[in-house]
Amino acid sequence: MTTGRPPGTSTRGTAHGAVPPAPPDPAPAPARPGRDADGGREESRAPRRRSGRRPAHLRLIAVLLAVAVAAAVACFTPGARSVLRDSFTQLPAAYTELYFTSPPALDRSTAVVPVSLVAHGDDGLTHRVRVSVEAPGGPVTASTTTTVTAPADGVRTAVVVRLPVADDGSVVRVELVGDDQTLHFRLGARGSPTPQGTP
Repeated sequence: MTTGRPPGTSTRGTAHGAVPPAPPDPAPAPARPGRDADGGREESRAPRRRSGRRPAHLRLIAVLLAVAVAAAVACFTPGARSVLRDSFTQLPAAYTELYFTSPPALDRSTAVVPVSLVAHGDDGLTHRVRVSVEAPGGPVTASTTTTVTAPADGVRTAVVVRLPVADDGSVVRVELVGDDQTLHFRLGARGSPTPQGTP
Protein backbone atom coordinates (compact mmCIF):
# COMPACT_ATOMS: atom_id res chain seq x y z
CA MET A 1 0.00 0.00 0.00
CA THR A 2 1.49 3.35 -0.93
CA THR A 3 1.59 6.41 1.32
CA GLY A 4 1.01 10.05 0.49
CA ARG A 5 4.72 11.06 0.81
CA PRO A 6 6.21 12.45 -2.24
CA PRO A 7 8.77 10.34 -3.95
CA GLY A 8 12.37 10.77 -2.78
CA THR A 9 11.44 11.79 0.76
CA SER A 10 13.24 9.77 3.42
CA THR A 11 11.51 8.63 6.58
CA ARG A 12 14.70 7.37 8.29
CA GLY A 13 15.44 8.86 11.70
CA THR A 14 12.01 10.32 12.14
CA ALA A 15 9.84 8.89 14.86
CA HIS A 16 6.14 8.91 14.61
CA GLY A 17 4.78 12.01 16.35
CA ALA A 18 8.27 13.77 16.78
CA VAL A 19 8.38 17.60 16.83
CA PRO A 20 10.16 19.07 13.84
CA PRO A 21 13.25 21.27 14.56
CA ALA A 22 12.61 24.99 15.23
CA PRO A 23 13.54 27.42 12.51
CA PRO A 24 16.76 29.47 13.06
CA ASP A 25 16.54 32.88 14.84
CA PRO A 26 16.28 35.82 12.51
CA ALA A 27 19.40 38.01 12.17
CA PRO A 28 19.36 41.09 14.47
CA ALA A 29 18.40 44.33 12.78
CA PRO A 30 21.31 46.76 12.32
CA ALA A 31 21.48 49.38 15.04
CA ARG A 32 20.67 52.93 14.08
CA PRO A 33 23.42 55.50 14.30
CA GLY A 34 23.71 56.96 17.79
CA ARG A 35 21.98 54.00 19.47
CA ASP A 36 23.19 50.60 20.62
CA ALA A 37 21.60 47.25 19.82
CA ASP A 38 19.35 47.39 22.93
CA GLY A 39 17.81 50.68 21.83
CA GLY A 40 19.78 52.80 24.28
CA ARG A 41 21.77 55.85 23.18
CA GLU A 42 25.33 54.99 22.39
CA GLU A 43 27.88 57.15 24.16
CA SER A 44 30.37 58.93 21.95
CA ARG A 45 33.90 57.78 22.53
CA ALA A 46 35.49 60.61 20.58
CA PRO A 47 37.80 62.75 22.78
CA ARG A 48 36.24 66.00 23.91
CA ARG A 49 37.89 69.19 22.77
CA ARG A 50 39.18 71.43 25.48
CA SER A 51 37.66 74.85 25.68
CA GLY A 52 39.84 77.69 24.47
CA ARG A 53 38.95 79.85 27.51
CA ARG A 54 41.35 80.02 30.42
CA PRO A 55 40.25 78.71 33.82
CA ALA A 56 38.84 81.33 36.17
CA HIS A 57 41.70 81.08 38.68
CA LEU A 58 44.32 81.75 35.98
CA ARG A 59 42.45 84.85 34.83
CA LEU A 60 42.25 86.06 38.43
CA ILE A 61 46.00 85.57 38.94
CA ALA A 62 46.76 87.51 35.75
CA VAL A 63 44.57 90.42 36.88
CA LEU A 64 46.19 90.52 40.33
CA LEU A 65 49.69 90.54 38.81
CA ALA A 66 48.77 93.41 36.50
CA VAL A 67 47.40 95.43 39.43
CA ALA A 68 50.54 94.76 41.50
CA VAL A 69 52.85 95.89 38.68
CA ALA A 70 50.81 99.06 38.10
CA ALA A 71 50.93 99.89 41.82
CA ALA A 72 54.70 99.34 41.98
CA VAL A 73 55.28 101.65 39.00
CA ALA A 74 53.02 104.33 40.47
CA CYS A 75 54.94 104.29 43.77
CA PHE A 76 58.10 105.48 41.99
CA THR A 77 56.54 108.70 40.65
CA PRO A 78 57.14 111.87 42.73
CA GLY A 79 53.43 112.60 43.11
CA ALA A 80 52.69 109.09 44.37
CA ARG A 81 55.59 109.22 46.84
CA SER A 82 54.31 112.50 48.23
CA VAL A 83 50.80 111.11 48.67
CA LEU A 84 52.08 107.94 50.33
CA ARG A 85 54.32 109.94 52.64
CA ASP A 86 51.45 112.18 53.71
CA SER A 87 49.15 109.17 54.16
CA PHE A 88 51.41 106.93 56.27
CA THR A 89 53.68 109.45 58.02
CA GLN A 90 52.52 111.71 60.80
CA LEU A 91 54.25 114.96 59.82
CA PRO A 92 54.62 117.96 62.12
CA ALA A 93 52.84 121.22 61.38
CA ALA A 94 56.12 122.74 60.12
CA TYR A 95 58.90 120.74 58.49
CA THR A 96 61.58 121.13 55.82
CA GLU A 97 62.49 118.88 52.91
CA LEU A 98 66.16 118.55 51.95
CA TYR A 99 67.31 116.64 48.87
CA PHE A 100 69.79 116.63 45.98
CA THR A 101 68.38 118.51 43.00
CA SER A 102 70.48 116.22 40.80
CA PRO A 103 73.29 113.78 41.62
CA PRO A 104 76.52 115.51 42.71
CA ALA A 105 79.30 115.34 40.13
CA LEU A 106 82.97 116.09 39.68
CA ASP A 107 84.25 118.94 37.53
CA ARG A 108 87.94 118.02 37.40
CA SER A 109 88.94 118.38 41.07
CA THR A 110 85.81 120.21 42.21
CA ALA A 111 82.66 118.65 43.61
CA VAL A 112 79.48 120.24 42.24
CA VAL A 113 76.66 119.68 44.73
CA PRO A 114 73.13 120.89 43.76
CA VAL A 115 70.82 120.96 46.78
CA SER A 116 67.13 121.88 47.08
CA LEU A 117 65.15 122.89 50.15
CA VAL A 118 61.37 123.12 50.55
CA ALA A 119 59.89 124.60 53.72
CA HIS A 120 56.38 123.67 54.85
CA GLY A 121 54.61 125.83 57.41
CA ASP A 122 57.59 128.09 58.11
CA ASP A 123 57.80 130.44 55.13
CA GLY A 124 60.24 133.31 55.62
CA LEU A 125 62.37 131.22 57.98
CA THR A 126 66.11 131.11 57.34
CA HIS A 127 67.84 127.71 57.16
CA ARG A 128 71.52 126.85 57.28
CA VAL A 129 72.78 124.06 55.03
CA ARG A 130 76.24 122.62 55.65
CA VAL A 131 78.02 120.81 52.79
CA SER A 132 81.27 118.92 53.36
CA VAL A 133 83.60 116.57 51.51
CA GLU A 134 85.11 113.60 53.32
CA ALA A 135 88.09 111.55 52.19
CA PRO A 136 87.62 107.76 51.90
CA GLY A 137 89.22 107.33 55.33
CA GLY A 138 86.73 109.66 57.01
CA PRO A 139 88.45 113.02 57.61
CA VAL A 140 86.75 116.16 56.29
CA THR A 141 88.82 117.82 53.55
CA ALA A 142 86.48 120.73 52.70
CA SER A 143 83.33 122.23 54.19
CA THR A 144 81.05 125.26 53.82
CA THR A 145 77.75 126.49 55.27
CA THR A 146 75.12 128.22 53.12
CA THR A 147 72.16 130.25 54.36
CA VAL A 148 68.86 129.63 52.58
CA THR A 149 65.65 131.62 53.13
CA ALA A 150 62.34 129.96 52.30
CA PRO A 151 60.43 132.42 50.05
CA ALA A 152 56.99 130.91 50.67
CA ASP A 153 55.31 127.82 52.03
CA GLY A 154 55.94 124.82 49.77
CA VAL A 155 58.20 126.70 47.33
CA ARG A 156 61.50 125.05 46.42
CA THR A 157 64.78 126.90 46.86
CA ALA A 158 67.83 125.51 45.04
CA VAL A 159 71.51 126.20 45.63
CA VAL A 160 74.68 124.82 44.06
CA VAL A 161 77.74 124.36 46.25
CA ARG A 162 81.27 123.81 44.90
CA LEU A 163 84.02 122.29 47.02
CA PRO A 164 87.53 121.04 46.20
CA VAL A 165 88.10 117.28 46.16
CA ALA A 166 91.50 115.89 47.12
CA ASP A 167 90.97 112.13 46.87
CA ASP A 168 89.15 109.71 44.60
CA GLY A 169 86.06 108.12 46.11
CA SER A 170 85.35 111.05 48.40
CA VAL A 171 81.93 111.36 50.02
CA VAL A 172 79.75 114.47 49.90
CA ARG A 173 77.64 115.07 53.01
CA VAL A 174 74.83 117.60 53.34
CA GLU A 175 73.08 118.42 56.61
CA LEU A 176 70.42 120.84 57.73
CA VAL A 177 71.90 122.62 60.74
CA GLY A 178 69.67 122.19 63.78
CA ASP A 179 67.83 119.25 62.18
CA ASP A 180 68.54 115.55 61.92
CA GLN A 181 68.24 115.45 58.11
CA THR A 182 71.43 114.44 56.28
CA LEU A 183 72.35 113.43 52.73
CA HIS A 184 75.45 111.67 51.41
CA PHE A 185 76.80 110.76 47.99
CA ARG A 186 80.01 108.96 47.00
CA LEU A 187 81.79 110.62 44.10
CA GLY A 188 83.58 108.85 41.26
CA ALA A 189 87.21 109.18 40.20
CA ARG A 190 88.67 112.62 39.51
CA GLY A 191 89.44 113.38 35.89
CA SER A 192 86.92 110.83 34.57
CA PRO A 193 85.27 112.06 31.35
CA THR A 194 81.87 110.97 32.70
CA PRO A 195 82.29 110.89 36.48
CA GLN A 196 79.80 108.69 38.25
CA GLY A 197 78.80 108.40 41.86
CA THR A 198 76.54 106.44 44.16
CA PRO A 199 74.12 107.69 46.80
